[in-house]
Amino acid sequence: MTNGRMTDGQMTIAMPYAAFLGLTFAQDADGEWLATLPAAETLGGRPGFVHGGVLAGILECVAIHKVQTVAAPREGRLARPINLNISYLRGATADICYARAEIVRLGGRIIVVSVRIWQDDPQKPVVLGQVSLMR
Repeated sequence: MTNGRMTDGQMTIAMPYAAFLGLTFAQDADGEWLATLPAAETLGGRPGFVHGGVLAGILECVAIHKVQTVAAPREGRLARPINLNISYLRGATADICYARAEIVRLGGRIIVVSVRIWQDDPQKPVVLGQVSLMR
């Protein structure tokens, strides 16, 4: 993808922080978007764990991606976060992280997105969050 356009089941939106982290997005067999953060020791907080700020950044990027790919964004503009609510449930080790978003409410200007970040098992999330974005 270039400039927000999808190609070959993968998408990269012009989000410099997502690119810095190495966050990638791909569609699974059901057509749902799955974000993947590769294992990287450089993203650590305490030894062997991913920094909470990195996880918060992933949460925001995944929510923006969901809105940009599903909710008919305004031409040439990324959705802007106006509120973030994050629950850190357990430490994320410096292994691969996965994230998936779901739109909870799609209003005329405000969109609420729920995001789940996990490592080994989607039923055991390391972070749950809710992001409100303005189109």
